[in-house]
Formats: sequence, structure tokens, C-alpha cells
Amino acid sequence: MDDIYSAVGRMYEKDRLQNAETADARRREVYEKIPRIQEIDDTFSKSSIDMARLALTQGGGDSMKQRLDEYKAAISRLNDEKTALLTENGYPADYLCPIYTCPVCKDTGVDGTRKCACFYNRIITQNYILSGMADILRAENFDTFNANVYSDTAVGNLPSPRENALKIAKKIKQMAAEQSREKPCSMILTGQTGTGKTFMCNCAAKALLDKGLSLYYTSAFSLFNDISDRHFGRSDSDAYTMALQCDVLVIDDLGVEIGSNITNKYLLDIINQRIRQGGSTIITTNQSLKNLLENYGDRIGSRFIQHYTVFNLYGSDIRVMCAGSKTR
Repeated sequence: MDDIYSAVGRMYEKDRLQNAETADARRREVYEKIPRIQEIDDTFSKSSIDMARLALTQGGGDSMKQRLDEYKAAISRLNDEKTALLTENGYPADYLCPIYTCPVCKDTGVDGTRKCACFYNRIITQNYILSGMADILRAENFDTFNANVYSDTAVGNLPSPRENALKIAKKIKQMAAEQSREKPCSMILTGQTGTGKTFMCNCAAKALLDKGLSLYYTSAFSLFNDISDRHFGRSDSDAYTMALQCDVLVIDDLGVEIGSNITNKYLLDIINQRIRQGGSTIITTNQSLKNLLENYGDRIGSRFIQHYTVFNLYGSDIRVMCAGSKTR
């Protein structure tokens, strides 16, 4: 995590330097074309210094208040003149204002007393890059999805595993395409080991990433272990905050973690806040929906039923079939 924080710190520093260089270039351009604006800026600087000296030598009082009011009025007139000169010469009114990649934190990563949302988005992006997920999603996506690895033999009264997988892939593709804050792409992928849950999850994640969304990918065990350590003061992990801040949260293997009242409380909070914020959430689990409802209780279960689309993948272990096809 230290490497990720260092990388994000360098990103902010780079943004500040580049934005400052752009602002300086704009200023030189405008000063050359409109010398009067440089005169106005010089007046601003001189007036600020004069007022500071006056305050130090004279202190408060009615005289100082009058001088301050006169100063503010003069600055306002000069600002109006400056804005008029810019627009008359084809420039936006804010062309010489400071430039920030994130106007909220002004490229510091801090919004008031808290870390800015952009900070967590950058942490999430770096985490995604360093975790190797980029390579995985290049290999596992809708373009590489092959339904032929599933059996085309019906299972009792159910469609064949192949037909089922094709229907699920089509629906997930549609959900990802229609994703928005008002219509988040939230789903639970259930099924036994080897039925393609993780592959289908990666297809959805890649489709959402391609829309420019930030993604935080974590196993349930890792997420709740980090949350538990932070809760008891054993670490300063940001896993919980990132789970709230990201556009797309992927929790792999829900149900393998050691459950407790604490982890269930945080899971409910994550689910509730993401529903309110319109965040997309993808969950994979080896448990059936019935077992999930029994294990996590009515409050979490009701959210799953109301706000998530549940897909059940079934059939033989497709990893065995894939391995067999490669050896032939």
C-alpha cells in the first residue's frame, strides 16, 4: 500500500507542476497581447503589500476600515476591467484563474479535514494496475467469452448450462451498457466452483471499466480482514473507504470470510451507502441465495433481493473441460 500512496502523491505533484506551467504560459500569452492586464496584476500585488503594511502600522479603527473599503472597491473595479479585457479579446473570463485537475481539493488530495474523493479514486486505480487485474481483464471479457465450454445438455427442467450462460452474459452486457447512478449495475453471481462465476464477473467489470468508471476489486476475506484490523486499531487500511468511494465494487467469494456481528455491520453499511449513492456492486459466491439470506440475516438479505440481480451458473466444472481441450 505504501507504494500506491507514493505513486498517488507523485501524481498530485505532477498535476500541480503541469497546471502551474499551463497557468504561467497563459499569463505570458495574455500579458504580451494585452499589456494593460499585466499593469492591473502588478497593481493587485502592490496594493496587497501596501494594505498589509498599513494594517501593521495603524492597527484597526475607523480610518483603517475606510481605507480597507476603498481598497476593496478599487480591486473590484480592476477585476471588472480585467474580465472585460479578456472577453473582448476572445478569452474566457476565467482564463487566468488557477488551474486544478480537481477543483474540490485543489490537487492536494485533501477536502477540508478529510481525504478527497479524487484521492480514493486514484488509490483504486493504482491498486487495480498494481494488482495485475489489467492483464486478467484483457484475457477475461465479453470478447473472449466462449459459451461452448458449457454443456448443451439440459439439466432436468432447467435450460442447458450453455443456454443459461448465454442468457446471463447477454443480460449482464445489457446491464453494463445501461449503467448509471439511477440504474446501477449490481448483481450476485452464484454457483458451484468452476461454473464460470469469476469469468462472468470479470466480463462485467471490464465492460464497466471501459465506461471510465473506477473499480475496486477485492476478495470478501481480504476486505473484511482489513476492515476488522482497522476497527480494532491494528492497521490504518483504507479498504472500507475505497469500498464506499469507488464507482464499481467487486467482492469475490462472499461467504468464505469468518462472519461476525462486526463484519455484518460493515457489510450492511457498505451495501446501504452504495445503494444511496447509485454505485454498482458485483458479488460472487459459492453459496445459494437461500444460504446467503440465512447467513447474513433479513436486513442484508432484503437489500440483495430488492437491489441486486441474481444469476445462478450451473453445470460441470468448465475448468476441467477447458484443460481437457488444451491437451487434445
